[in-house]
Amino acid sequence: MSDTDHWNNRLPVAALRWAFIVSLFAIAGCAPLGVLSDRGSSPTTYAATIREALRTYASDMHGYYFRATPVSNFGVGSIYMDDVSDPSLSRVESSWFLGSPNDWLTSSIPQADRQRLLNRIIAEGSLGAFSSSSTDTRAVNAEAGIAILSMLTGDASLDYRKGVVTSFRASEVINRRLNWAEFQTALAAGHIKSNVADIVKSGKFVLAAADIVLIGYRAEVAVDEKINPALAVSLRTSILLPQSRGARASFNLSEGTRGHFLAHAKQPVVAAVLFKRPPPRIKSIDRMPDIDAWPAAEIQGNAVEAVEARVLKGMP
Repeated sequence: MSDTDHWNNRLPVAALRWAFIVSLFAIAGCAPLGVLSDRGSSPTTYAATIREALRTYASDMHGYYFRATPVSNFGVGSIYMDDVSDPSLSRVESSWFLGSPNDWLTSSIPQADRQRLLNRIIAEGSLGAFSSSSTDTRAVNAEAGIAILSMLTGDASLDYRKGVVTSFRASEVINRRLNWAEFQTALAAGHIKSNVADIVKSGKFVLAAADIVLIGYRAEVAVDEKINPALAVSLRTSILLPQSRGARASFNLSEGTRGHFLAHAKQPVVAAVLFKRPPPRIKSIDRMPDIDAWPAAEIQGNAVEAVEARVLKGMP
């Protein structure tokens, strides 16, 4: 099943915890993603920029881990061995990533049934659409542009600040949550691959219990070629090249008027993930409480991203 198929069959869920935010958002309006708040100091990283932008209408983000770069995978339902939570890690292995909803279901399930099953396991609710007419004059955080441009060009030697103006936005924000009762039903029915089922039954795993996803994610980049000709050349070269192996998100890149580039994410972009782990004193998977009652997992963000990078590059 492709990610496109999954998003074409989204399941509306009105009872999500943050549903009330949509009405507040409609009243208050919202800046495009990446636009700084007028209050307080400016964010200094891509993750901080995303957190600040979402805070306008999604205040209950306690425990969410915000991604350091745009990511199109490793969202809700991703399962990891609990090694990623070890603070003394000196190495990581790709095998610590056990899979996401698109690949931990057994291959024997027919495509149509897979989609229906996933729609039960993963609940989705919209947090609202961004207003395209609001706060256009606010400054855009340069760190957001750096994260996107470095992904598009893959060249660490380029200066992504000089002569560059970047803005980025999304048309809609989605909150997805894993329904543990439905996952347990699928597990009991033998619909989960054995290697994943064994780890889950042992209780030694970390789970992406929820995520925040950006739909229609795009970045607009204006490059002054008199000031930074190397970046403009690199972006034009990137337009002609296929997506590099190991990239964490895939973009369509085009140039409108000379020096003005548009990067549009091919898939929804995962902005933040809520990692949880099973309650330690419960020995049987059948007696697990609802996932909302699980403790947050104190994961090492750099360890998770290192594992995912090895997975993307096909490394052990």
